[in-house]
Amino acid sequence: MRIVVKPEVIEKLFETRFAQERMKGVPADEVPREYADEAVKIVLSMSDEELFKVETFKYEGTFLKGTFKRHICHVCGELFFETAGRIEDGKPICRRCYAKLHNGDI
Repeated sequence: MRIVVKPEVIEKLFETRFAQERMKGVPADEVPREYADEAVKIVLSMSDEELFKVETFKYEGTFLKGTFKRHICHVCGELFFETAGRIEDGKPICRRCYAKLHNGDI
């Protein structure tokens, strides 16, 4: 299943004062709160059907075999499943820490 925000919703949000300020380069935390609230109200007022496009499709790839083998990341200490990390220099490392250490390259 694939769920995406409908393009017309994105376009509507780009018309808000919040988006206009952001497109001028104003950092989000410096845009007046009421501008952000306008954008939030637009989203919250819409139904799921108005907001999202839902597609089903047949996946043609290969799924990774599930595993319950787990590791503790030697960098952050979080638990992760074997398929969601790497072993580097003989030590387990989660994807997030691996990406940070390698400039986003996983």
